[in-house]
Amino acid sequence: MKRTTIGLDLAQRIFQVHSVDPDSGEITRQTLKRSQVLRYFANRAASVVAMEACSSSQYRARELLAEECVVPELLRGALRGALRGQIEQIRALSEQIKALERQISSWQRRAEDCRRIGEIPGVGLLTATATVATIGDARSFRSGREFAAFVGLVPRQSGTSLLC
Repeated sequence: MKRTTIGLDLAQRIFQVHSVDPDSGEITRQTLKRSQVLRYFANRAASVVAMEACSSSQYRARELLAEECVVPELLRGALRGALRGQIEQIRALSEQIKALERQISSWQRRAEDCRRIGEIPGVGLLTATATVATIGDARSFRSGREFAAFVGLVPRQSGTSLLC
């Protein structure tokens, strides 16, 4: 038995109901007041009801399920397919991230500057390599304060002394 698919547009006082007859394909539209919604569904065969995702949709769904007016249906096949595709994308991205982290780790082991910065407590692989990639040659800074100002850790360097 084919079930009728009904679209229910939720509002505060007036509800729009759109349904498609599974046999004839006839589309019907109705406007219902809040007090008429349960009675409308109680007088119909169990249907698949699609509602917008809003704050009152969970309340309405529970109300309709309690009256056994609707069939709990989540379009399982379509949902599973969509989720399976998304899980595969996450797995592929995770593999790409692991490959990039291996490349970065290999580069850190070969670069003296990265190794030295990576030995600082609290500085990890990404911080060390990002720091070296950002500043290049550390000798371009006259002091640690100038470097800190460059990366935004302290206000801009504006001292008058050459030996800050």
